[in-house]
Amino acid sequence: MVNGMGVTSRIQTVLSRLTVVEQRADGKNWECICPSHEDTRASLSVGVGDDGRVLLKCHRNCTTEEILARLGLSMSDLFEEGDKPIISAAYDYRDEAGVLLYQAVRFVPKDFRQRRPKTPGKRPTLDEDWVWNLQGVRRVLYRLPELLAAAFEEFVFVVEGEKDADALAALGLIATTNSMGAGKWREEYTESLRNRKVVVLADNDQPGKDHAKEVAVSLAGVAKSIKILDLPDLLPKGDVSDWLAADHTKEELLALANEPVKKSNRPIIYTLPALLAMDLPPPKWVVPGMVCEGLPILAGKPKLGKSFLALNLALTIAAGGKAIGSIPVKSGDVLYLCLEDRLRRVQDRARKLLTGLDCGASSRLHLSTEWPRQDRDGLVFIREWMDSVPAPTLVIIDVWARFRTPTGNSRSQYDHDYETAAEVKTMADAVGAAVMPVHHCKKAAAEDALEEISGTFGLAGCADGALILTRARGECEANLFVVGRDVEEDDLALEFDPKTCCWFSHGKAKERTESLLKQNLIALFKSNAGAVLPKSEIAATLKIGEDKLQMMATYLTRMVNEGLIERVRQGQFRWPINGAADTETFQ
Repeated sequence: MVNGMGVTSRIQTVLSRLTVVEQRADGKNWECICPSHEDTRASLSVGVGDDGRVLLKCHRNCTTEEILARLGLSMSDLFEEGDKPIISAAYDYRDEAGVLLYQAVRFVPKDFRQRRPKTPGKRPTLDEDWVWNLQGVRRVLYRLPELLAAAFEEFVFVVEGEKDADALAALGLIATTNSMGAGKWREEYTESLRNRKVVVLADNDQPGKDHAKEVAVSLAGVAKSIKILDLPDLLPKGDVSDWLAADHTKEELLALANEPVKKSNRPIIYTLPALLAMDLPPPKWVVPGMVCEGLPILAGKPKLGKSFLALNLALTIAAGGKAIGSIPVKSGDVLYLCLEDRLRRVQDRARKLLTGLDCGASSRLHLSTEWPRQDRDGLVFIREWMDSVPAPTLVIIDVWARFRTPTGNSRSQYDHDYETAAEVKTMADAVGAAVMPVHHCKKAAAEDALEEISGTFGLAGCADGALILTRARGECEANLFVVGRDVEEDDLALEFDPKTCCWFSHGKAKERTESLLKQNLIALFKSNAGAVLPKSEIAATLKIGEDKLQMMATYLTRMVNEGLIERVRQGQFRWPINGAADTETFQ
């Protein structure tokens, strides 16, 4: 041990164990080869402090402890026993007006503490005028006034220490940091970086990388752009100051900051405050209130008109008309894959539909009757089409069974249904378009409309929404049940026009049913004026199912109360002998 020796003995002991390359003219500083890493250009500075301490600084960021371990020395060999730590640097943290709030203080031996003026806003001149805690003090970013004064088009470099921030500022760059280094970022710092182009420069160690991610997540939705920049050729534990000391330049740093962000498979995790602060765009509607971007499904039993409905949507969206006769839609590019039809059949259907629609034939509708399956470049070709048109809005796959990847033996049916749908959804989400598989429903009805979709719950579970078409065979009236993540659940009443093959909406199915029931009841009693009609006969004549009997009973009671019909006895009614009240007032 050399403890207790004079300063000359201490410095000579340290230098004797090092390879000295150069002694400075002041006689107190030397440039040496660092023993803690493979050093070829004398990156270790050795000096004598004003208090007689031996100072070691590796410009490749080796710690003093690591260097001393290689030399067979300890911290006590650098100074006299009983020496107090001394301040080597103090960094001012100021508010927007430049008023001093607090300082981050660096000591030798290496240590960091924070202090505040005893009198807020007044810079202390004596040691006793400082308070060594930040109780009640607002925390801000380092060099805040310079940051706020900078133009918004300039990059703001967020680094891990005040020394690095000052080094970048000396080059004319805007740089900042938070006090106490990695892991000490606070949510209140984010507002100062709102709408800024932020580049986070991480120290090349795990705490530094973790800190950079924490900063980036905190700024998500606040900063205009965020980029974590890993400096090339940076040695382990190095920082941007070391990178600049290795003959890299300001121009190199700006060029790296301007490079496009490389995509990574690493997931991004958001804090709840960061998520709530985001200004996220609303869902992109293809058919407002009915079809949203992503993966909506159109399902129905065979031969009930779902392909006509799909082509109806394709024609109106391409031309910018009214979907199902009543919903205005914005014009966009549409790809319709009619995989069960020949060209002549598609042509005939399109011609017939156009006679009943309020739009013309648009060149924005693209059609194909042949397409490879999903696992044979089917998705690749869809993405190529999306990239080739100005506004990819809707892709209809009619039918899904002819496109999806065939079931393999290694996966369950549910996994297969979900994973094949998820591949399509991922592509749709990336583009911001809707890809709509047309799919069959099961033969048996179900209480939950989604259970009617053929196959497992895998497809419906992955999809963003579903349009489920139901109607009695031979009838023109139908229901379209609408459900989805961003779609308000609804049940629409549709009507099919056999002449034009167009589908038209009559609004909500319940209101349509009630309206038709009222009209039919009035017509039935008028045509049987004077005759007594029991409930059972009314239900049978109007073909009212058990699910609508209570609705019928309600309207019969209201018709009696409003003088439209008379109750002869319990459960039996007739048209009034003396004439009925005004049927137009019946609601």
